[in-house]
Amino acid sequence: MSRPSARNRNELYARWKRVEKSPFSGWDFSYVSATTQTEPLPWDYRKEVQKAMERKETLLDIDTGGGEFLASLPELPIRTFATESYPPNVTCAYKKLHPLNVHVIQVDESGVLPFKNGSFETIINRHGIYDPKEIYRTAKKNGIFVTQQVGCGDWHDLKSALGYQNTVSDRWDLDFAIEQIRQTGFAIMAKNEVTDNRSYFKDVETIIYYLINIPWVIPDFSIDKYFDKLLALHRQSIAQEWLVFLQHRFYLAAKKVA
Repeated sequence: MSRPSARNRNELYARWKRVEKSPFSGWDFSYVSATTQTEPLPWDYRKEVQKAMERKETLLDIDTGGGEFLASLPELPIRTFATESYPPNVTCAYKKLHPLNVHVIQVDESGVLPFKNGSFETIINRHGIYDPKEIYRTAKKNGIFVTQQVGCGDWHDLKSALGYQNTVSDRWDLDFAIEQIRQTGFAIMAKNEVTDNRSYFKDVETIIYYLINIPWVIPDFSIDKYFDKLLALHRQSIAQEWLVFLQHRFYLAAKKVA
């Protein structure tokens, strides 16, 4: 496969640099919805959340992002709260959720929740950080916790293709999360995990958009630093319809019994 000419390299560089200025707010990836696809997970987080909050009066969504998921639910409990630590997302979440009578509260990244003991019948968390002890403390007796998480093996093949070496080797998978949540006094109701869920990217621009806006995937990512590796992926994208990389996701639902 031929290498791009100097002119093409410059054109690609300029195009990719423009991606850095593309619109992004909250947790909304609709800007690249036409150039990315994700294989359905073997569970439905939305349905599990709706089941957990059915006939409940209190709900907490931890790390709500821009409030997109919470706002998409058809009916929310009377007392629904959402927390978020990233200031720009707090603003987005407030604008989206305040009209739905959801209380949006800005928190820090410590995991400490500004609520009294036994405040919530349902607590949910999608792809966010949580403190199991705080989940236990703020859940009512028989309260339900539902979470979907990004595992530590997420996009390991994309990182490898870009030559990125993880500097942190913290384990984060279903078994580890289950052990944590059980130790606090929860009983596991449901669980599942997948380490090879396919995500499809039509072009390198889409990958750049994700890596720019999810900076913890490759913390030192920049177009300048990874330009040669991105060029290699670009050549690969020309030769095949989609660039395919693997996601690591897991899900668990638990009830407070102790």
